[in-house]
Amino acid sequence: MGPRAVAAMSSLVLLGGCGRHGGEQPAGGVADTFEQKLQEEVQRVVPGGVIALPPGTYTLKHTLILHASGVALRGTGTETTTLSFATAAPGTAGMVVTGNDVRIENLSIEDTPGDGLVLSGGRDVSVRGVRIAWNHPAGGANGLRAEGVHNLLLEDVAAYSAGAAGIVVRQSRNVIVRRCHVEQNSAGLVLANVANADVSGGIATGNGVGIISGSAAGATPPGYAQRLFGNRIYKNNLAAAGGGAVAATPNGVGIALRAVSQVEIFDNDIAYNQSANVLLGAGAAAPGFDPYPAAIYIHDNRFAGGGNAPDAEPLRSVHAALAGGKEPLPDVVWDGRAPATSPAGSAPQLCVRNGATRVLNTDAAHDYRQPVMGEQALKCQLPPLPAVTLPGGGTMPGS
Repeated sequence: MGPRAVAAMSSLVLLGGCGRHGGEQPAGGVADTFEQKLQEEVQRVVPGGVIALPPGTYTLKHTLILHASGVALRGTGTETTTLSFATAAPGTAGMVVTGNDVRIENLSIEDTPGDGLVLSGGRDVSVRGVRIAWNHPAGGANGLRAEGVHNLLLEDVAAYSAGAAGIVVRQSRNVIVRRCHVEQNSAGLVLANVANADVSGGIATGNGVGIISGSAAGATPPGYAQRLFGNRIYKNNLAAAGGGAVAATPNGVGIALRAVSQVEIFDNDIAYNQSANVLLGAGAAAPGFDPYPAAIYIHDNRFAGGGNAPDAEPLRSVHAALAGGKEPLPDVVWDGRAPATSPAGSAPQLCVRNGATRVLNTDAAHDYRQPVMGEQALKCQLPPLPAVTLPGGGTMPGS
């Protein structure tokens, strides 16, 4: 047995005796005892260590900070191990994780005053089988927030009722979001300045906006090389505060893209998003920043309904101008903004090969005076993007 295996066995701590299986922890000082033991364990865990949480619902009052590499924190399942922060002070985050080769698995985090789970920096980080939810209004909190992570796997993660985004990934590279469920959040999933991402097999429903991908000036990397496929994105019409992470995104949108490039959207079910099933456009101009989308390829999706009741201007006025508002907006709505010149041989901004799917150019560059249907000119084809690969073939080291 090698030294890493010995360390893993010696650090496998079952924090038992502090809760009942599937129930609340007993009254009295037991709650504080559990939290104290858990806080001590995350502070002294060593590489190769596993912190094992037993079944039960446990109340924590302070942020759980895991600052270590080569470790795992693992519950018994989202229905059996729950960390509740309902009595924590305002602004308290649930868990903050920094380090490389870290795994968070099989637990629920509930009612945090601040963000539920924060991943800050690091490489080779995975979160699997984690549920983050609120049973009361969440304010401006995010469910899971990842920033500056390289090689990130989010698998079977669920986020419900976040006041901001259910899942938000910022300024990260090599990201896989697989079989995640986001529901009743202001925004479901947000990718902000993310390079190389696969989002597949997920559900985004009942949010203000289903999925947002965008880039902002002054942040790196720019958003590019993203594949959104095999997802169900429907009825994202929550009257919330909007996506928030990317400006000018109204509620009622299935997928919103802004100032990103090389995005392939295929094999999704996208339906009944009242502002637009897919909305894309340019970002705000800034020195040294390219705000225009490029090489967006939409193909082989299944659309239904949507575009019948835009949430905000200018889409509401465009909808009213088209057949007096009696017809829904097309499934793909594009602001039509383009750079004054493009390098010879550069990829088109938008290609749509999706059966009878129509595309609306809202003519945003001219104050929406002459919106036009432009699907014929946009029926081009782009090469498929490569799959994102992570260490271990997408399973991550040590999983």
